[in-house]
Amino acid sequence: MKRLMLIAAAAALLGLAACEKESSTDLSPKESSLKFSLTVPSSSTVNATPFTISYAGISNEYLYLGLTYTGGELGHKFSVTWDGTVTNKDEKKIIELQIFHNNTTDNGTQQITDSLSLSLKSLNIPAELRTNENLYYKVVNSTKPDNAFLVKEYISPINPNNDNGNNNTYSTTDVMVKVIQNDNCAAGTWNTLWLKENNSERYLLPLSVADGITYSATANDILKISFERTHFADSSSYCDSWANKWVEVINITKLEKAE
Repeated sequence: MKRLMLIAAAAALLGLAACEKESSTDLSPKESSLKFSLTVPSSSTVNATPFTISYAGISNEYLYLGLTYTGGELGHKFSVTWDGTVTNKDEKKIIELQIFHNNTTDNGTQQITDSLSLSLKSLNIPAELRTNENLYYKVVNSTKPDNAFLVKEYISPINPNNDNGNNNTYSTTDVMVKVIQNDNCAAGTWNTLWLKENNSERYLLPLSVADGITYSATANDILKISFERTHFADSSSYCDSWANKWVEVINITKLEKAE
């Protein structure tokens, strides 16, 4: 599923001048937060300031939201609610998440876009339901029901060879890869060029390359790279051509071209 009723895209996502952060109890006055609420907030405490959901995605048990509003002098608090029900529509099972904007006395006039995240563990979704291939999440602006996104969760594939866990760490060093062409997916920093690990069925999609690396990607080059695993905040950015493939999204931290 590339998108259903979505308007977000990876390019727009990466261009947002916002800092992605998960809710924390140690926020500075200008940092915004996203938290789960067990109950729907009172109408007198929310939505006095209009807001727009600019993108929504779910990746590896985290909800990611782009939230645009007017302000800039204070951090803003947003709440996520789920009433525990699951709607069945055709073959889809749909969990509806309502987003609320807590009232604040922010007199700023800037247009702000915050990129915020929240662990789905807060929702206590049964494991059997969360891993159901027909499960979708409808993320809805509580003030504007037509500002909504219907997304599936992207769950990173488990290493099929296990390799004693060596490939399941956050950072990996000195991996030999070949640059390959994939005309059906242009989601990474090298457009349609991916990486395939030598002697493995693991594919790597570079989302970014560290400053100072001047390499120009060319199909069939052999490289030695170090990288950190990452993800797209917008799960609609994942390509249909990834189906049944072991694909990981990465940020390249070091790169050498093999002679």
